Amino acid sequence: LPQPKGNQKQDSFQSEAIAFHPEAKFIATGTELGHLYFWTCSTGRQLHDVALRAAPASVTAVTFSPDGTHLAASSKDGAITVFHAPEVVAE
Repeated sequence: LPQPKGNQKQDSFQSEAIAFHPEAKFIATGTELGHLYFWTCSTGRQLHDVALRAAPASVTAVTFSPDGTHLAASSKDGAITVFHAPEVVAE
């Protein structure tokens, strides 16, 4: 994957977790500094990035729900965050 754009330069972009959307349209990656990045599968273009919390913790897992409507991310501090997928992968 290409390097993320935006002001996340301090993030080493060490991907700790990756998930493919069930329809193979999108990829979600989680980094060691607690950021999620969303990409298109067809072009590799970054769509969005989201910080899980103000105090970052390494993302340990990401997964889309089977119907692709939600994305869950867990972090090293034990927190689980659930997103409505269309909002974070909207082009």
